[in-house]
Amino acid sequence: MNRTPRRSPRLTLVGMALAAGALLTTAPADANTTRPDATTRPLVVVIDTPWEEIAPMDKTAHSNGIWVSDVGRADLTDVTVTIDASALKAVSDDVDVPCDPDGDLIGVCDGIGPVRRGVPVRAGAVRVGRPKTSATGTSHQVRITATAGDGSRGMQRYTVTVPETGPTFDRGRTPANGSPPAGRCHCRVASPTSPARLSLRSGSN
Repeated sequence: MNRTPRRSPRLTLVGMALAAGALLTTAPADANTTRPDATTRPLVVVIDTPWEEIAPMDKTAHSNGIWVSDVGRADLTDVTVTIDASALKAVSDDVDVPCDPDGDLIGVCDGIGPVRRGVPVRAGAVRVGRPKTSATGTSHQVRITATAGDGSRGMQRYTVTVPETGPTFDRGRTPANGSPPAGRCHCRVASPTSPARLSLRSGSN
């Protein structure tokens, strides 16, 4: 009886790592891809969260950190990070973008580095304060682009949303008009002095 030899899990993982390394070193820097920060690019933009939700009446400021990371073999220098948060003008009047001296919500942070493999470098954070009333039920994107001195390029984006809020029902209280709230049954129980009367009615007269 012939038996198929089983591959060692350790050898399989090593092979996958070698294949990923080959992609990083052989793929062109401008490879077409539909995903930001594909594994063929040594410069990667990392964010704290890809989806930031802010309640309409939330007075707490929300901050989302932005990092650059090197997944290649050589250190990256002279990294520039461009943060386009201009869409957040529709979300709040209290928005802070790093490296944005003119307040147009587009920041350009340059001279970052060196960025070494496996050691992310923080570029800053986008802070959003209390949302506008008009922002309820809307979503807006923040776009980040990073470039290095060797031509490496990375992109990332995340969404800021202000969800709609519906009416809140208190099922534990009876409305002022006396009608019972949905989900509860207010039933009268006959007292001994006033017995309940049961009547049966047929479907036809």
